[in-house]
Amino acid sequence: MNLDPNRVSESRPILANRLIATGILAAESPWAPLPGGADNDLVAARSADGTEVIVKTRRPERSNRHALAAWAAARMTGIGIPVPIPLWHDDQTWIETRIPGLPLADSDDDQAAADAGRLLRRVHSLPVDGFGRLDAEGKGRYPDWGTWLLALPTADTLPGPVAGLAHQARQAVGANLRSLDVHKASLLHGDWTARHVLADDGRVTGFVDLESVRGGDPLADLAGWSLQESGPLTTALFAGYFEPGEPDADQALVLALYRLRIAASLLAFHHACGRSDLVALRRTQLRADLTALEAGRPTAIPLVTPM
Repeated sequence: MNLDPNRVSESRPILANRLIATGILAAESPWAPLPGGADNDLVAARSADGTEVIVKTRRPERSNRHALAAWAAARMTGIGIPVPIPLWHDDQTWIETRIPGLPLADSDDDQAAADAGRLLRRVHSLPVDGFGRLDAEGKGRYPDWGTWLLALPTADTLPGPVAGLAHQARQAVGANLRSLDVHKASLLHGDWTARHVLADDGRVTGFVDLESVRGGDPLADLAGWSLQESGPLTTALFAGYFEPGEPDADQALVLALYRLRIAASLLAFHHACGRSDLVALRRTQLRADLTALEAGRPTAIPLVTPM
């Protein structure tokens, strides 16, 4: 497919021509738009040496985290985790090798989900310095895990009923800080969902979107996934991660507490984006976990999942 101004927005062909002129993309490179995320617009293209690549263009209101993604890719590649290889980037644009396969969110493959769990456990074996979002050198912005845990949205950023739930979540997390006492930070994916796992025929071909990596407790990655994926897919992921076992009672409590913290943050994000459907889902999830925690019966898998 040649460049076609009628198929994409005006800025895309201009960018493509600039990258072709500088020898980064192949002459008359295909320029196929792909579904993007909250931070980037994506297209598939071909590099000057014929390699299939993904070109990400950062949206103006989003932070530049390209250097962090490059750092994370190097760390994960070093222990054999399949991730895209960064080829070139500047402040606005990122180019990486294209990994074959489909997002696990589209295939709903339990075997691949278990494989993803095993690989994620390997990622979590990497230590980092500090907690929360990392900078370009891999240092966390928070000196301890408890500070990150309690850095929840304030009530004045949310409407009344939603603010009340966020406040209850913060109280529950604060009351159980001893159960969440983490002294050493591990490398976390930070936006661990099925759309960021590519797979083919029951095998993971790669983890993508490394711009949100963090330092913290590995169970936080698992809790974030469980809030956003189906119960069966989470069960499959956990089976691979905890192989040959499953989360014990103490881990179930910790997972529930992380879900409260993450769901409260997602609640604020979805409210700001005007996503009433997702606001309703997070409210229901928060209520379910708060009720189970109060009854002394926290669960490893959420009682309420998206599907």
